[in-house]
Amino acid sequence: MKAICVILSSFTCVLSAQTIITIQGGSNFRTGPFSVENNILTTDSWKSSTTALGALDVIIKRPFAISASLEYDYYPFSGYPASDITIPEYTLKSSSGEATRIFRASIEGKLRPPSVGRFSLYFVSGVSYNIEHIGELSYIEGTLEGPNNQLVYPSQSNYYWAHTFGLGFQYSFSEHYGIDFTAKYYSNYTTRFHKLAALGLFYEL
Repeated sequence: MKAICVILSSFTCVLSAQTIITIQGGSNFRTGPFSVENNILTTDSWKSSTTALGALDVIIKRPFAISASLEYDYYPFSGYPASDITIPEYTLKSSSGEATRIFRASIEGKLRPPSVGRFSLYFVSGVSYNIEHIGELSYIEGTLEGPNNQLVYPSQSNYYWAHTFGLGFQYSFSEHYGIDFTAKYYSNYTTRFHKLAALGLFYEL
């Protein structure tokens, strides 16, 4: 019974606080390797992502807010980089692969300075948990004096935490609606360095 009371009390506090809902679309740009195993798979094998992002901001006390967000990134296959075939006797004949996908859940703090007219700026920093599914990659290499060889790199999944930070701005159409642009950086400071640019709409309750 006590636990239920605590949950209901927390829910009531969130509803009574000023809340902002944001829906965005954008892209994560190709940066750094997805897999560092033998330095084989690089983002050169995939195009930049198509990204969908939803966030819920709760303004605790101006100018501070807490933000929870969910993000989905879809990286279409591009082609195996021919530059990775370093021996002159070998040539890249063809390549194929599956898309790479990332699911990201973030908890962040936001600093929201006072707005200037319809414009407002914010700074964001926090942590994200990333579920990364790297698609299978295969290519066929040809030789000068022999049959073609096919190499297959199987799909793999990675799970890791990352630091997030960035900035954004909002432009209000009315008291409750407007557009929101975000530029953000995700990194675990060892193998993952992702850059996001996203644009969308926000609604202030």
